[in-house]
Formats: sequence, C-alpha cells, structure tokens
Amino acid sequence: MARAGQTESERCSENSGTGSCPPVATRQHKGNGKSNGSRGTSLIEPARVTTDFAALPDGTFLELVRPKNSAWNELKFLTWNAGTSSIVDWFEHDGRLLVPPRLDERLHRNLNLQLPAGVGDSFNARFLFVWICNFIREFVGLPEASICLTAAFVLSTWFVDKLSFAPYLCICGPQGSGKTTLLRVLHWLCRRSVLMAGPIAPAICSLPALLRPTLLFDELRFCGTDKAQTFECWLRAGNSPGFPVAMGGQLVDGFGAKVLCSRQPVVDTALASRALHISMVPTNDKPPLWGAEEILDLAAMFQSWLLTFRLLHYREFEPRSFHVPFTPRMRSVAGALLLPFTEDQETVVESFKRARPRCSPGEAERA
Repeated sequence: MARAGQTESERCSENSGTGSCPPVATRQHKGNGKSNGSRGTSLIEPARVTTDFAALPDGTFLELVRPKNSAWNELKFLTWNAGTSSIVDWFEHDGRLLVPPRLDERLHRNLNLQLPAGVGDSFNARFLFVWICNFIREFVGLPEASICLTAAFVLSTWFVDKLSFAPYLCICGPQGSGKTTLLRVLHWLCRRSVLMAGPIAPAICSLPALLRPTLLFDELRFCGTDKAQTFECWLRAGNSPGFPVAMGGQLVDGFGAKVLCSRQPVVDTALASRALHISMVPTNDKPPLWGAEEILDLAAMFQSWLLTFRLLHYREFEPRSFHVPFTPRMRSVAGALLLPFTEDQETVVESFKRARPRCSPGEAERA
C-alpha cells in the first residue's frame, strides 16, 4: 500500500509495475487524513479530487510546493501539522484522494510560477513587514507610504483565500522609472506569483481557479477592443469570489490578488476604484548587483519564511472592519492589507491614509 511521502518510483513499483500512480484502489481510511496506518475492511476506489490547498479538520494543511531542482510541472503537497512537515505526491483523507493540479505542457510550459520548496524559519508579521520594506528600498526609490503599502500588499497575498475582497496594486510610470524592477521584487515575494508581459492569452485567465496565484501584469495596454474590454471585465470581477466572467464560451473565475503595471494610469474608473495606486518617476538609481544564483537563493528563502507564516496563522486570521476616511470599497482594500497584522497596524493605516486613491470618492462610489 502506498505511503505518504513516497517518491514517484517507489510508489509505482509497489503497484505491480503498472506505473499507475497514485493507485486507483486503496483501503478506505476512516477520516484520519493519512495515507497509511488505518485498517479498512474493503477495497474501494477513492474519489480523486484536485486541489491547490486544504485545511483539514485535524489541523493538517496541504500546501503546494515545488522541491528544489524539480521540473517546472512537478507540483507536490507539503503536509504540515503543528510544526511537523513532509512532502508527498498525494494525500488521502476521508475516502478522497487529494492530488495537486496538473500543469498543461502546451499552456503552462513557460509559466514562471513562483512556489516555495518547503517551510523555513518563523517570524512575526512586524519582522516580515519591516524586512520586506527594507528589501524593496534596496531596489527602487519610492515614497515611504508607497513602500509600506507595497509590503502590506505582499503579506496580504499569502492570505487572499481568507478574504472576501482581493487587493489590486496598480503601478504607473514612464520608461526608466523602475516599474519592471519592482515587479520582479514582487515576483520573489508574493504567494504563487506569475510574472508576464504583453497581450494576455485566454489561458492565463483560467489560472486563478487552478492555482490561486498572484498575477503580475507588465506593460498592460487597454486598447478598447472587444478582447480588451472582456479582459477589463474579468479584472473588475476578480476582486470578489464567486463572480465568473464569460470568456471564450466558458465561465472563468478570476478571483485573486493582482498587480497591474503600465505606462499610463488606469482610465477605467470602476477598475481604478478597486486598487491601490503607486506612481513611479524616472531615476538614475541602479539596483544591487546580485548574481542570478544569489537571487534564486534569496527568493527561495523569502518564500519559505512567508509560507511558514501563512501556515502558523492561517486559522487565526479573519477579516476585520477598519474605519479609514475612504469609500466602502477602499475600506475593503484596507481590511485586506491589515489582515496579517494582529498588532502594529498603525503604520499601515497611516500609509494608507497618505497614499490616497487616484480616483475621487465620488467616482469610486459611482463605480
């Protein structure tokens, strides 16, 4: 019988050399959430369920990871319970065989999906917030309020599935202002981040339902075509869960955190009212001269820290209402940013007040 944590080859060899992995018939497990250790009385075929995350009743979490030096499409589960973790290919619970999503060779081959390789050191929200602020300062020159909001956005992406309103970050600036550099920093830090530029393929719009990623769009241009208008509609609906958009004859769920980067401000008032806005100006500052391997090692460390923070606090963090002098929609954004902060919220609140939304309260209300 297959055991949690087995490698692909070990599991295949135990299934009579047939190569059927995971097995199509296993003993039923009586709700203990493990792939071994129970003694069912009959062989059944467990219901196969694809999931990107699970918080099970016994306290176990299943989180997507990609072990170091793995292939681009080799997604596995990290199982975590009370600080104990392991990496497995699948997980059986209550008669269901939970498996990670499969990435399509044709659609996702060049997808630069950022995933942690495992858990890391444990730090509180204040340490991570200050550390992320300092790291952003190393690469781009931004007003202090914008740095604080960007750092709070990063932390919020690790809990977006706890929110009823997903935050958007709009970055606007001319060539040479450091927009793409900031996007790369966000790609290293945000949960399941995917960085892309140019025209958006319809397959990208299906990613939120598959992986719940943080989508980072560079050089966005809204040209007024039917395709662009459909994409804008998908973006407007993507702040709230349960509002799919008809695209290409299918209903596509776009809920999730996003970063929209362009040379011109967002002109769609309804879309603008859903986002925080960061304005950048040309600069002669040069980012640190770090090697590619050093950057990859740093990104892996960041991801492991932030994954550990998510797993430690996922069950305790719940959305709260905050009173800031903006529209109801912008108060929802503030609630999303403040979710990871059980204390020391004043810095983020003050930054939010100083970095006013680009659209006026009246425009936002009408949107």
